[in-house]
Amino acid sequence: MANKLHLTDEPYQPVLATGIWKWVYICLGFLFLALAYVGWVLPGIPWSPFVVLASCCFGKSSPTMDAWLMNNRYFGSHLRDVRLRRGIRIRLKKRATFMIVIVVSISVATLIITGRPWYAWVAIPPLAFIGMMVMWFGFRTLPDDGSLPSEPAKARKRLLTQPHDVVLT
Repeated sequence: MANKLHLTDEPYQPVLATGIWKWVYICLGFLFLALAYVGWVLPGIPWSPFVVLASCCFGKSSPTMDAWLMNNRYFGSHLRDVRLRRGIRIRLKKRATFMIVIVVSISVATLIITGRPWYAWVAIPPLAFIGMMVMWFGFRTLPDDGSLPSEPAKARKRLLTQPHDVVLT
């Protein structure tokens, strides 16, 4: 696989889109980024999948926007954890689990109280449970206690200077 990210000392060079596809990826990146900001503010709307999708789109189309997103004060640390360490911090997993339980409980209670048929709400808890299992067991859990350095030096330099030495400060 040519586009697979390897955690080695060799630099990661994504294949950049050209022509109309470059603009499609840029537009999708901004759309996903807008959805991520909405999810950051509003409880119940996930922000992390939209940030990862925006990062993928910008990585294929705009090295400048990709570098900006990786250095973003809200999303950058989470993206670096996923991209460099292939994991999610325990604090973030706990917060996401709490929000999922609250939102699912409110949703199911609202559907039951309003008299909706059982099939309107019975699928919500199992789907939420599957999502939580993917989050907890599909991604490595990173500690919050500082036992890991904040950024591996080589990996951070490689990440912030890829693919065209674009670093936004």
